[in-house]
Amino acid sequence: MIRYLLMEAVGWVFTAVGAYFIYEDTSNIIAYSILFIGIMLIVFNFPKGLRKRDKKIEDK
Repeated sequence: MIRYLLMEAVGWVFTAVGAYFIYEDTSNIIAYSILFIGIMLIVFNFPKGLRKRDKKIEDK
């Protein structure tokens, strides 16, 4: 559980850093890579209970 929270926090940090550098200079490809890595860390560490709950709502 702690590992998932830590990875999600790291994802938010990467996302914030990437967004900041994109705001400063939009031509920097490294900033887009950092932003993408951060978003993927957040998405893949999304709590499984919430993912299952969303599927149940869609079935109704």
